[in-house]
Order: sequence, then C-alpha cells, then structure tokens
Amino acid sequence: MRWWCSAVAVAAVALGAAPAQASPLAYVTNAESFNISQYSVGPGGLLAPLSPPTVGAGVGPVAVAVSPDGRSVYVTNASSDTVSQYDVGVGGGLSPKSPATVGTGRFPAEVAVSGDGKSLYVSNEGSDNVSQYDVGAGGVLSPKSPATVAAGDNPIGVAVSSAPASKDQCKKGGWKQFGFKSQGRCVAFVILTRVCDVLERHGHHLKFCPPTPPMARRP
Repeated sequence: MRWWCSAVAVAAVALGAAPAQASPLAYVTNAESFNISQYSVGPGGLLAPLSPPTVGAGVGPVAVAVSPDGRSVYVTNASSDTVSQYDVGVGGGLSPKSPATVGTGRFPAEVAVSGDGKSLYVSNEGSDNVSQYDVGAGGVLSPKSPATVAAGDNPIGVAVSSAPASKDQCKKGGWKQFGFKSQGRCVAFVILTRVCDVLERHGHHLKFCPPTPPMARRP
C-alpha cells in the first residue's frame, strides 16, 4: 500500500481544545509502535508530553481526528480495520471509550468529523468505500444505514465542509448540519462572509468578520 508507507514516515497530527483544558492539545499516531503520543501545546507552540506520554491504539494507527467540542478523539487503525475512540480527560489524556473500537472497511485511511459533531467518516483504501457513523451520547460511534458508500479506487483523503458557502445550503434544514440555531443565522453568516471576503481582497479586515471558516463559533 503506497499510502501506508508514507503514513509511517509522516505521522498524523490533530489539535484540539476540550472545554476544561487550559491549553491546546496535540495527538500523534505512531504506526509501528501501535500507540498515540499525546502532548500539551505551550507558549510558542512547544509540545510537552502528557502523563502518560502514550496510549495504546489498534494495529497500524495512521490518522487522527478531534471532535469539534474537544471531548473525543478518533484514530483509524489500518491493519486491524477499526477506529479507536477515546475520551479526552481533564488533563488532556486519552482513555478508551466503551467499546474501545468500532469496525471499518479494509485498510481504513483518513478520518473526519462533521462540523456539528454528529457524524464521522472513514475512507477505506482496501475496500474502495467510505464508512459513515452517527456520533451518539458520549461521542460513541455507531454505523449509519447504509454503513458504507462506494468510492473510487484506493480512497485516502476525506474531509467535511465546516461552513456554508451559499444560502441554498442553509435551506431545508441544512443550517442544522453547520451548527447554526436557525436558517436565518446561517444565511446571515453566508452574507457576512461574502462581504468580509470582498473587504479582505481590498486589504481591509473588520473585527466583526468571522475567521476562516468558522464552524466552532456557532453563531
């Protein structure tokens, strides 16, 4: 597997900040030692190992994602065809959820959580499909129906849009997928983003302009 070779050389890193954390956190997949290194991110972006410095994973962990609320971490295990799921503790340390893993397709590669934190997706390089999950109470995963959808040959990357790009995406309940409290707020965000984009192109930045892309703000 071409992707597996590159994943061993370049570890996946994800940043998160759980509500109880005083500083950001970083998690790194270690494909050959079957574990996750965990760090706090200090001043200047310097990493400091947590205690313990690593937690166990499945066989061949490769990709990692943090939930939008910072309370859960998910790791794909390429050689055991699973996703490990963890709770993020008060100090940022990971502990396995129950169950500790859920099944995927063959050779799971990347993982992504939707902006509203309610869905998770895994690209399965070996079975040419994408596994899709509901994120339930406590961040625990359960397969959607259908559990997989077809992809092309050897799918690797997966990403989920975190902000609406048009007013149409806010209609028919679409605003809920982006975490807004109403369709009106979703539409207002789209309009504001367009105005701010024009201002940015002319060298202006106003304090009310949302940062790029802004899902975590949840207006």
